[in-house]
Amino acid sequence: MTEIQSKQIAVVSADIHPAWKNKATLHLVALLITAVCAAIGIVAIPVGFGTIILLPMLFSFVLGVAFNPNLTGVLARFLPPESAQLASRTASIAVLVLVAKFGTTIGPEIDKIASATPVLLLQEFGNLGTIALGFPVAVFLLHMKREAIGATYSIGREANLAIIADRYGLDSPEGAGVIGVYVVGTLLGAIVFAVMPPLLNATGIFSLESLAMSCGVGSISMFTVCTGSLVAIFPDNERLIVALGTASNLLTGATGFFLGVFVALPLAERLYRRYHSADHSGTARSKIVFGDRVGGMSEARSQSLAQLLLPLVASAGLGLLSSSIASSSSPVDGLVGIAILCGVAIMGISLASFVPLKLPAIAWTAFLMVLATLPISPISETILSFTASIDLIALGTVVLAYGGLSLTQREFAIARNSGWKIAIVAICLMVGTYLGSAIIAEIALRYIV
Repeated sequence: MTEIQSKQIAVVSADIHPAWKNKATLHLVALLITAVCAAIGIVAIPVGFGTIILLPMLFSFVLGVAFNPNLTGVLARFLPPESAQLASRTASIAVLVLVAKFGTTIGPEIDKIASATPVLLLQEFGNLGTIALGFPVAVFLLHMKREAIGATYSIGREANLAIIADRYGLDSPEGAGVIGVYVVGTLLGAIVFAVMPPLLNATGIFSLESLAMSCGVGSISMFTVCTGSLVAIFPDNERLIVALGTASNLLTGATGFFLGVFVALPLAERLYRRYHSADHSGTARSKIVFGDRVGGMSEARSQSLAQLLLPLVASAGLGLLSSSIASSSSPVDGLVGIAILCGVAIMGISLASFVPLKLPAIAWTAFLMVLATLPISPISETILSFTASIDLIALGTVVLAYGGLSLTQREFAIARNSGWKIAIVAICLMVGTYLGSAIIAEIALRYIV
């Protein structure tokens, strides 16, 4: 071997070693964050009118931000700022595993969804009240930029985080918007949804049924506080309130996901572009979902598959660990379940790359799992039994751990400039979604039923 060849090998080795070292450090940090947050679990803080629920996902995001080398120097020696790109890619893939699990909650309940009354179905469109009230406040009053899209298209719960992570990435202005709403909603959601029912009831305009249906916003904590507030006013109607609220919450969890993908998010994007006609900087850039088709479909596929394995294995492993800690069970119990979720995620990625339809991998993944877990599916019971031990919140904890580590200096600048604005917008969103649902439900009850 010549001296020149030896030097070339040394240079290549020097380039490869730091890259793998950075990857290993990133996943190790995510492992520690996930384990700590799973061990903390759900924290309930009693207040005068109810309880504020803090999920491990919130702690995970906070710790991810705290260790982010673009914000603090805590890990700067071991984790360079460029690692945010790998964290972003891993978060995008982890989202698909989360959505696969989310699909297992829709398929088995399809009969209940199909048999829902027209009123329950119609009032789901009241969730677009987030745009009706939140978007004008965010864009026209507070002059927010593209973070307004992620912030106002939904109430910003777990499924909505997944949609934005898949479409834009959490390390984007849109991601900063939806994360800000998620955090504010977690902290203040209980307050808003404890106050709104008695306020609307005091107007004398809305019936008990419409107020109860409107409690189904897709969040267990908000739903619980909302229905509890109504039960306190109408204790003799507790069963009716809980039944209507539960049915609505079930529908929101199922239809709300697709409403967000195909209606709310495109609407928010179109409204923003109409107002900011020159701003096209936020065109979807998801690394896995849409791919860059400029170089040809085969190139996009090879890039996706080449980047898939390590992030998928890492995020799936952390999801399995988090689930086992949360349930005090052995990780072995969930191995088959997490493998099934990963398999469906891979199929979703493949369909998004191969099928000539502009559907994101997140939609394909959800569709596949819903179909697989329908009551008529011969493999439904098998899939549900194996995936039952995989906790939805645990998977979300992994997503937000990488999400916190994926933020760049630009996103932190956006957060500093828009933090208080997003807090105002988040409150408007919660008021808008409840009020919009109540109005539609009331109209349907009076003039349709």
